[in-house]
Amino acid sequence: MASKSKLLAAAAVVGAVAVGGWIYAGHQATAIARDQIDGFITRNELGDKIQYADVSATPLGTAVLSDVRLVVSSDAMVSIGALRISDLKVEKDVVVGVSLETEHMEIPYLALVREKGSPWPSRPDGFVRSSLGLGYTVVRGQMSLAVRYDDLDRSLTLESKGDVEDAGAWAVKLRLTEIQRDVVALVHKIAGSPGDAGQLGFAALIQGLQTLSTVRLAELELTVDNTGIIERERKVPDRSLPPEEGASVTAVGPVDEDDLVRAGMAPSEARETLRAIDGWLTNGGILRVASNIDKPVPLIDRQRLEPSAAFQSLAGYLVETKSAVSH
Repeated sequence: MASKSKLLAAAAVVGAVAVGGWIYAGHQATAIARDQIDGFITRNELGDKIQYADVSATPLGTAVLSDVRLVVSSDAMVSIGALRISDLKVEKDVVVGVSLETEHMEIPYLALVREKGSPWPSRPDGFVRSSLGLGYTVVRGQMSLAVRYDDLDRSLTLESKGDVEDAGAWAVKLRLTEIQRDVVALVHKIAGSPGDAGQLGFAALIQGLQTLSTVRLAELELTVDNTGIIERERKVPDRSLPPEEGASVTAVGPVDEDDLVRAGMAPSEARETLRAIDGWLTNGGILRVASNIDKPVPLIDRQRLEPSAAFQSLAGYLVETKSAVSH
């Protein structure tokens, strides 16, 4: 009995030491993570663009930033309740792997559209116009993103999934091959300092295109669920924004049968593909587009330095990548 009590006491001591050690290691990891994050923000002059309330980290390398604010302007700010960062891999100041997960993300969609210098015109049309007309002025949801670069086979894999309240969800897996380290460094430079992109100059731009011309698409699988959007369309038949003057009132799909057949698809397969796309656009649900690529497809024509045939039209992409479309 005494030996059993001693054993239990010893186990309790070991457990307490382990817990204490874990807590201490967590405090150390949190301090290191805070230094790294603050250093990154300062070095890239993002102090007025990225703000967060607190950070915590585990000894296993996961950091969580709470109450994150991505400031576009005083009128447009993206908020994220929690941003989880894990599997971070940095080589020579270049991020070659990371996993990100957000919780309680809120994007002021209308404010971003109205923002000076936004990519949308002052009088929005197309998808932007339609979504605003359905009341998506602020969108809320969550998402995850994982990026991994493999130096051995020079491939980059990107996986993302997420959902938007009252709209739908998505999942995508993308794998690119023949990616030189220079490509990763170039993308990292532009992503870290977007303002530098406009200062690259014509010669640097051509060099960048030549570098990108080696990149090939090996796999792309995409699923999109638009159930929430279709349900809202049925509840709100009239758009709050008036139609453009002279605009067509006939719904036009993203591709037609002739486009697919001219690109090389069999007529029967073209009809099946269109049936899936039209059914998704009309009735909603999950649309799946999965490539079946035998030989990786180049993104850029190396001679003309322009998008390759697979990326000049949707029909060309579906045919060149042998993609199956289902609904």
